[in-house]
Amino acid sequence: MNTSYVTLGAEGTFVEQLASIARLCEQRLAAFVDVAAMQPDAAFRNIVTFAIGTLRAAADHAPLSDTDIRLVRDAAVDAADVCRERGLDGDLLAAAAAFDRAVALCQRALGVRFA
Repeated sequence: MNTSYVTLGAEGTFVEQLASIARLCEQRLAAFVDVAAMQPDAAFRNIVTFAIGTLRAAADHAPLSDTDIRLVRDAAVDAADVCRERGLDGDLLAAAAAFDRAVALCQRALGVRFA
C-alpha cells in the first residue's frame, strides 16, 4: 500500500512529516555543533548525515516503497541511538526524539504494531 500521501494526523502527510523531521534534526545538530564549539567525529557525522539524507530523499521522491520506508526507519534508528550516546546535550536529545518520531511514522506506515 502506498502510504506516501496518506495524512497521519494534523501534522500533514507522511512525506511532509519526514521533511519536517529532517529540518528539525538539521537545526538541532547545527545548534549542538555551535554550542559545543567542536566538530563531531566522522562516524557520528556519517550516521546522522545519512539519516537526514534518507529523510529528505524520501520526502522528495514519493511515492515510497516498503523497502524505502524501511531504509528511512533503519537510518533514523541508528541516528537516534548515536545522538543519545553522545550525552545529555539538549540539542542532541531533541534530535534523537525527532529521529524516534521518524521511526514511529515509518513503523505506522509499514503497519507494524508496537508491543
